[in-house]
Amino acid sequence: MVPLQFAAAYPCFLTNEPRLVNGKAYWPLHSQTLERDRRFYVECIKEIASSRGGIAQDYYEMLAREDEVQRYWWLSAVGRVDIMRAIRYFNFSTSTDLAPMMVSGVKE
Repeated sequence: MVPLQFAAAYPCFLTNEPRLVNGKAYWPLHSQTLERDRRFYVECIKEIASSRGGIAQDYYEMLAREDEVQRYWWLSAVGRVDIMRAIRYFNFSTSTDLAPMMVSGVKE
């Protein structure tokens, strides 16, 4: 199941990446549009999972987890130095700190 955890993520256009804006580190909030699009995506996966089962069901369950956002960013930090630096830069030390869906950060 561990390899699936690395693959079980929203497509890039449905994630909220930290970035530098005018020299300031910024981790923006999810917009209402992004939230709506993510819910739609999960519902589509749920329909596929209910008819096919197997790995589709596993994928759906990973995306539907309550801690999906935290899991995604911690697993992303393992293989992406930019995410690791952003987590360190914003001093996210626990999984509850690491919730870009719930917090917005700007740091100079």
